[in-house]
Amino acid sequence: LDVETNNPIQEVTVRSENDAQNSHVFALIESIFETDEELNTIVNDERNNTEYFDSSRSLVLRCHLVYHKKVSQNDMIRGDDTLIFNFHQAAFDIDAMEVFLCNLAEAYTASKLSVEENNSIVQNVDFSVTKRQMAMNVASTFWFECLKQYDFDRPLQLPFDRRCIIKIHRTQLNTSTYFDVGETLAQAFLNYATTNHVLPIHLVLACYFAFLFKMTNGECDLCIRMNTSDHCRAKLWSLTGNFINPIPLRCQIDPYYSFNQLVEYISQIVSQTLEYSYFPLEHILAQHQITATPAFLSNCFTFRSTSIEDNLSKVTLDDATIVNMSNTIEIDGYDAVNTLDFSISVRHNPTSGKLSFSIHAALDLFDEITVNKIAQRFHFMLDQIFFKWDQCRQPIYEFSVMLPAEVSLIESLIDTHISTPPVRCLHYEFVQQMSEHSQKLSVELDEQSLTYGELCHHIQYFALYLINSYAVKPGDIVCQCVERSVSMVIGIVSIHMVGAAYCGLSPHSPQQRLHTLVKETESRFVLVHSMTQNLFNDDVTTLDMDTIINASNIVHDVDLDQLSKVAVMTENIAYVIFTSGSTGIPKAGKLRHRNLIECIHTLIHTGIFSKNDVIIQIAHCSFDAHFLDIVGAIVIGGTLVMLHPKGNMDLAYLARILKEKQISYFLIVPSLINSLLNFLKENNDISVIKSLRSVCSGGEAITTQLVSLLRSYVHENCLIWNLYGPSEITICCTYHMVDVTYEKSNIPIGRSLPKYQCLVVNEMLQPVIVGQEGELFVGGVGVFAGYLGRDDLTAKVVIEIGDEVFYRTGDLVRLDSRGFLHYIGRKDHQVKLRGQRIELGEIEQCILQSSSKITACVVTKYDNE
Repeated sequence: LDVETNNPIQEVTVRSENDAQNSHVFALIESIFETDEELNTIVNDERNNTEYFDSSRSLVLRCHLVYHKKVSQNDMIRGDDTLIFNFHQAAFDIDAMEVFLCNLAEAYTASKLSVEENNSIVQNVDFSVTKRQMAMNVASTFWFECLKQYDFDRPLQLPFDRRCIIKIHRTQLNTSTYFDVGETLAQAFLNYATTNHVLPIHLVLACYFAFLFKMTNGECDLCIRMNTSDHCRAKLWSLTGNFINPIPLRCQIDPYYSFNQLVEYISQIVSQTLEYSYFPLEHILAQHQITATPAFLSNCFTFRSTSIEDNLSKVTLDDATIVNMSNTIEIDGYDAVNTLDFSISVRHNPTSGKLSFSIHAALDLFDEITVNKIAQRFHFMLDQIFFKWDQCRQPIYEFSVMLPAEVSLIESLIDTHISTPPVRCLHYEFVQQMSEHSQKLSVELDEQSLTYGELCHHIQYFALYLINSYAVKPGDIVCQCVERSVSMVIGIVSIHMVGAAYCGLSPHSPQQRLHTLVKETESRFVLVHSMTQNLFNDDVTTLDMDTIINASNIVHDVDLDQLSKVAVMTENIAYVIFTSGSTGIPKAGKLRHRNLIECIHTLIHTGIFSKNDVIIQIAHCSFDAHFLDIVGAIVIGGTLVMLHPKGNMDLAYLARILKEKQISYFLIVPSLINSLLNFLKENNDISVIKSLRSVCSGGEAITTQLVSLLRSYVHENCLIWNLYGPSEITICCTYHMVDVTYEKSNIPIGRSLPKYQCLVVNEMLQPVIVGQEGELFVGGVGVFAGYLGRDDLTAKVVIEIGDEVFYRTGDLVRLDSRGFLHYIGRKDHQVKLRGQRIELGEIEQCILQSSSKITACVVTKYDNE
């Protein structure tokens, strides 16, 4: 630096044979190779050994002469020798290649450079002086406004195979894929650019940002690193050096933009950005007080309007072959060191019109097959844009990057039709089973038992009592609050027989909640028995079921004609179940007879359920699974085994019942499975659940470790299922037969049940690609009839797509390459506790309503407490 002028001064150091002081600056190395493998090792070492350079000592160039088998005796390079020129990135950029090759050819043929004799040629120092003299105030203001409020820590949500690998722990290996768009697509690209007066770089960037928008699942605020070069300036063409300045390119996309509008917007943004690209990156970042490396620097875009191959073909050194090392060398099949996460390089030949793309990605984050698919998707989207002109007028959120094979996977989740028996009401199905085998055991509870004929008698008697004494009619809702008992079964089917809807209330809920739920359903009375008759105050009318049922034991004649006149259709509501509500008041989902019967048919078709099963009822009455256990068992002709009150929490009792009753099917939450297996392990009893034919897990995520443990206790032919489904779609909508041989880390929720349809969509209701997260929409036979008295809530979750009705679950899932769905989590603030969905807003409202003095509540959790 000249302190008087405050300008840098350039000094060219000339190496001499005896100049020991500068001998370290110009590295000239000689070595010998015999085999191609040895040569490849040498070249790999040149490419990746960063210790060979030291910019602080101006050591930025290496010349490595590699002799084949022996050193030349006359200092002449032979035809099979190799000469490697290796540059530090601070001294050389890709556009300097042609300058260097021309200088090399000139030095080779004339033994001197014309630049040495022409003092008028611009030197590197001239460029440095010019940049220091540029006005920076306007550029500084531009970059500050351009990046205002951008989240520099947020990485692009690309389809990573692995995440959160700390930079210092990375291998820095890179994988690349390349594709040439072909002559036809390149011509279509050129036609669009010419017709719309768009620069090729602007058009490519518009395509790339549209692609990133799709690949990041609708991320609208996108920022990438774009490498700009001042080598394009005519006065700087003759200089070797690094004139690349990486700058942020931020694009705030409107999903409703057409592609034509996006191109116009990108052209404006890029033009403004390039106008101030001379502003140093470190100054740009300093404006925003960034302490860590911003995420956008790991995602790079580079555009070149010439190709290295053309440059190489222009230079000849007799019969020597010139090769670009960066494009040819690999390490163990992969590209060498690269510190970027993801980058794309675009080459455009303005003469031939050739357009090609190279995509590079870190192997620490991406699998090679993933990078290849990314390239296929980009190519596929380019085809859509330039071969389908109407696509240019569609919103970019409608663009598809879905490959044909993925379309088939998604269709498999929708095209699930099967032939099933005609749908009838639940109680009709029960009566049919009774008529076929009236003496078969229908329900057992410890020492109690009823045949199908006996159970039907009690149900019909109690149904008539509801009609004659309480004027229950079709469309009414009848609440029932009883512990696990035979009375519970009788009450449920009796309610159906009179055309009313069943609503189960938990005896373990607080009295205030019970009263609230009764009020919500407008039930005129509540069915109770001896253990629950004192749970309600005088404001609620109760009916003691046991008194009526005991009376039916001495009555033999039932007026069946009166029951046959009750008009009940499959569209009638069969049951109402409460789920958590964000307003503080639980919301009640209404499910039809048709919904449950169709669900049962699909479970039979898949082999989950069977008429020969002995089914144990474990689920609490707050869960719809209890309804499936009870009604499902008796409408298919199975045998239902009930537990006494709180029997599901008494592991010794539960184990005894499982063994004595030879249970063949149960639906259970993983936490209870784990407790049961631990109990069996402690008691060294491995025979308790050997009778199980079908084990269904639901309500919570099940782990591979738990399945492996379960597998060691059940019979080898026992089927283990992972079921998923919100109450609003009738019990379950997806199923997966678990095989721990394949599921090593994560067990999927599986595929759509027959006659159910599953869609995974983004915020714009567009299907997402394989591997992307999206919200699960469920259609088909199980979609509920809506929320009781809350049409506003129903309208938010019941969506028509095409001619089908779908339920919006609020659950985030992803589809894998095998066509299996994986549960990710909730989209909203809903959580699950012991399988029960809870809206945090409901808890918040209860706290706030409990006292006018409470405005906030904080629970501090320490360690694992």
